[in-house]
Amino acid sequence: MFYYNLDKRSKKAMIEYLSGHFRYFTMNSWNRSRSYAHNLKIYSLGLDSETQQRLYALIQCEDFYDSINQLIYDFSAAHGGLWQAGFNGRSGGYLVLYQGGIEPSGYKCVFPGRGTDDYGDFADWDISKLRGRVELVQCFDKLADAIVAEAVYLAGEYEAREEQYSCIKTRLVLVAREA
Repeated sequence: MFYYNLDKRSKKAMIEYLSGHFRYFTMNSWNRSRSYAHNLKIYSLGLDSETQQRLYALIQCEDFYDSINQLIYDFSAAHGGLWQAGFNGRSGGYLVLYQGGIEPSGYKCVFPGRGTDDYGDFADWDISKLRGRVELVQCFDKLADAIVAEAVYLAGEYEAREEQYSCIKTRLVLVAREA
């Protein structure tokens, strides 16, 4: 759906791919930083209406995102935390590629305010640098495809049902002292 094979021997093809790739804001529109992105809003995926309706119900379930978050985690791990993906937008419908890093403590961090290739001027890039960026963005495209495939799988195999449950909590309360 999002990934397609590209001739990575052609500088022109790679520049067109990167320049033409959809982008979205990394934080808010006010910071003007954008990065590679995909619109994963349910209605924009070209799914049949039954699958769409099931997904609208499933996204309300707490555990719907468990396997999707694992895919995102695996993407980050495959890139050593230097590149990460996350959902953005008012309704969280955009998957965005973020720059990340590793702090001295080993904790992975993300830099949502940083744009990636904001100006899209790739003419000065050598072929190996272009190829590296294309491979990263294609990996990101594959992640988007995997997320959509997982969502469609969940819509086919699961349904959302209400469940009532009780929560027993322990708390401290004031109790009058015995004399």
